[in-house]
Amino acid sequence: MKKHRTSRILSMILALCMVLSIAPLTVSAEQIFSDVAEEVWYSDAVGYMYYWGLMNGMGDDQFAPGETLNRAMIVTILYRWEGEPDVSGLGNPFSDVPAGTWYTDAVKWASANDIVSGYGGGLFGPNDPVTKEQLAAIVYRVGEATGLLPPAIGAGVAFTDISDVSDWAYDAVSALNKLGVFFDIPSVRFGPQVPATRAEVACIVYRYIVITVAANDGWDGDDDYYYDDDGYYEGELLGEIAYIVENDCMDTWEYIENGLIPWYTYDTVEIDGDIYYLVYFYMMTEDGEYFETDIVCAVSVYPAGVFQYDNESDEWIPFGLC
Repeated sequence: MKKHRTSRILSMILALCMVLSIAPLTVSAEQIFSDVAEEVWYSDAVGYMYYWGLMNGMGDDQFAPGETLNRAMIVTILYRWEGEPDVSGLGNPFSDVPAGTWYTDAVKWASANDIVSGYGGGLFGPNDPVTKEQLAAIVYRVGEATGLLPPAIGAGVAFTDISDVSDWAYDAVSALNKLGVFFDIPSVRFGPQVPATRAEVACIVYRYIVITVAANDGWDGDDDYYYDDDGYYEGELLGEIAYIVENDCMDTWEYIENGLIPWYTYDTVEIDGDIYYLVYFYMMTEDGEYFETDIVCAVSVYPAGVFQYDNESDEWIPFGLC
């Protein structure tokens, strides 16, 4: 892959960063919680979740990243993210979820939207620690209920115990894994029946939010049309794994006219310990056909940065910052 360092490519990559930059609205978790170090793998997620009021500390400036989180709490976190929809008129099918608690409305919302179904016999188990496969299933069902889940097309993490995932949770775990939701977790084992820690919950929900919002910012769910505040623009589906990103931020029509089109995918590469999404560039010929160029970049919003692959050195070269 030949290295290209033109201002035109840089401007397109920076525009792409603007399209994807929905996650940096956050705070430094280490400044809020004394038990969250600056460089620890979950610090960014904790800062984001705290900033948006989705997760709070456990008192005395402690986040308690290694503690577990119960089923009532995870449903409440996702209910908050969805804007706490009105649940008046919805029933409560669980005998162990009393009326008027801090989590009652969240459970009613989740039940009504087929996000949770409980253990059977009218039991939800609100105080039970949520396991990682339960967490994945609940998060995945929220994506299904809201229609925000993008295509699950990446490779995901090669967990050594993926076969241990229960049948009822396997599709959810697999789909979220392919979307990159588990990339922050530093383990080759998923531990499906192991209770999720607060750090793991923060990372998984954070990644779910970032990925679904990025995928749906300017996409109306149709393969051929994208939209922004100014209206609908016609797009193209290339192959079966990614969509051309089009909105006013990228001014894509200009690039199509000039022939060069950025192709944002959910394929990833790890650079210096951080996960970056790959962006390929296609050229459009005068007759409307597409062919792949030798330009490949890696883009991340958090941490913000762009790398371009240099074939001569077989290395990722820093390209610029968003």
